[in-house]
Formats: sequence, C-alpha cells, structure tokens
Amino acid sequence: MTEVIDRPLTQGDSVAVIDDIREDAELTASLVSEAGFTPIVITPPPSSITLLLDQIGDSARAAICDHRLAGRGKVGYYGAEVVARSNARHLPAVLITTYADLEAHSIRLWRSGIPRLLRRGRESDPDTIFEALTQADRETGGQYEPNRKPYRAVVRVDTVRAVEGVEVADVVVSAWNPSEVVEIPSSLITQDVPEYKGRLSGIRFMANVNIFAQAPDELYFRDFELAPEIPDGWPES
Repeated sequence: MTEVIDRPLTQGDSVAVIDDIREDAELTASLVSEAGFTPIVITPPPSSITLLLDQIGDSARAAICDHRLAGRGKVGYYGAEVVARSNARHLPAVLITTYADLEAHSIRLWRSGIPRLLRRGRESDPDTIFEALTQADRETGGQYEPNRKPYRAVVRVDTVRAVEGVEVADVVVSAWNPSEVVEIPSSLITQDVPEYKGRLSGIRFMANVNIFAQAPDELYFRDFELAPEIPDGWPES
C-alpha cells in the first residue's frame, strides 16, 4: 500500500508526469522541473489504471497527467479519471490538456476530483504548475479554494439530447447563474438516481455543486438526489 506523506507539497518533491506521447511528457517534465519539482516521467501509461495509480504512489509525491492517453498509450481510461482517483488517494494531481473544449464531457465526469485543469501553453508555465499542484495538495487535505467548495444546490434539467453520441442534460443551477444553461453528461445524474434514466427532462434534483465557480467549465456536480417538492405558491428555480 502506498504511504501517504503527511506534510505539505514542497519544491524538490517528485512529481509524476503522465502522457502517452514522449515528446509532450518531456516538455511537461521540463516545466515541472522549472517549477522546482523533480519530474518522474511515465510514458506510455500502463493498460491498467490501478497499476498506474500504484506506480504514481510508489514513485512520486504528486502528479500532472495529460487527458487523452488512448493514442499511443492504447489505454481504456482518460487522464481526468487518473487525476480524480489520485486525489481521492490523497496524492495531489492536476490535469493538463490541449483539448479541454473538445473533451468537455469526458472531463466533466470527473471534474469534482480535479482541483485544477491546465490548458497547454497559456496555462502551463512553471508558476501556474506550481500553484496548481499546491492547490491540489491543499484540497486533498480538505482545504478548498472558494471556487471549488461544494454546496448543496438545486439542479433543474431543462432538456436531454445527444451530442456526438453522448447523452447530455442541459441543466440550470440558479444558485450559480439562473440564466445560463450548463451541459453535463446525463450519466452524472443517473449514476446516483438510476430510476430517472430516460426521464430526466423537467426534473429538479439536489446535488453538491461548486456554486462560486467563475466559469462553466469549472463547475462540478456530484451526489444527486431528487429535490423536495416546491410548496404551492413558490416560484420554480
């Protein structure tokens, strides 16, 4: 079993760099080194995510992982899952990708366990990597940034539709922004309330949501349950 080190992440600590493309892994490793950490490159990732998580825990104090790992890595999982499950093991991790917009659905599935999402280039300089990893370290210890702290909130499903083969729900979180619709995979809801599969439209749920997120792609949703009935005379959210 991996031993969890009970101290803050500091410069000099080892950081696993996971990518299926060696050139990208080495570039990220150089940035990690400039941020003051010792990079441990893992490329290509193993076919088993459990094996990868064990490898991270055995060799590093934290991790930064690419999202698309199935190209040269030929694996059946995404980096978002690696990062979320690593943080759940109290091994701080952040996600880095070029395809944040194109992979919005596969990232959203694991967004609650991803303290920081870094876009390659503009958001992957050494200072930002340092800030992101230390934020992830604090969050694994229960210290949430304001835009990451979850609150119980009403999530109203407006419509359900298919987008590139994925069933998505258009939802409104009035506590975040009552006038903006957010697109999430419907499986995020039905994994908690499977009895509503195929009949989500118009239903109000309660979920843990980081309602102080600054942008839609920062929002996460977890722990869905049916919302209480609205009392007569109350406006619907």
